[in-house]
Amino acid sequence: MVLANNVYQLDKIETEVSQLTAKMEGNEKVTLFQLRATRNKVDNWINNSYLPAIFQYPSEKDLYFFGSDHRGILEYKANLENEIKSLDDLKDELISNREANSDLVMTLLLTLISGFQFQEVFQSFVEGDVLKSWIYTILFSFSLTATIYYFSKLKMKK
Repeated sequence: MVLANNVYQLDKIETEVSQLTAKMEGNEKVTLFQLRATRNKVDNWINNSYLPAIFQYPSEKDLYFFGSDHRGILEYKANLENEIKSLDDLKDELISNREANSDLVMTLLLTLISGFQFQEVFQSFVEGDVLKSWIYTILFSFSLTATIYYFSKLKMKK
């Protein structure tokens, strides 16, 4: 019964992972929420429903490992763990992209704030012409943002 339960749990995991993988291969967008939900289900099934060798007697343990080996359960589980690892890698990539986008937005906001502070400096350079000072301020702000963004992308690649 233990071996049949373990196969059943691994089948549920395979179905869940396969559905998510099919979405990715079908060029559907997979969200971070979906990845986390799938990972939580998989963790629950592995940690709470998959039954390890908890037997007391050596003959029972031998029977468990013999049955697991001959049914291919250990190999099946190892293959599923590799697929789950690839989902974890995708999850890490999505988190990294989200952090990069957050950093870009923060940089843009800080540049906008600094632009307002520099506008007065540029206004003094153009002898009070408000339109020219704002043009210089916007050009300065965009060039500063582009520079920061470019160097942050270079840093991320290393």
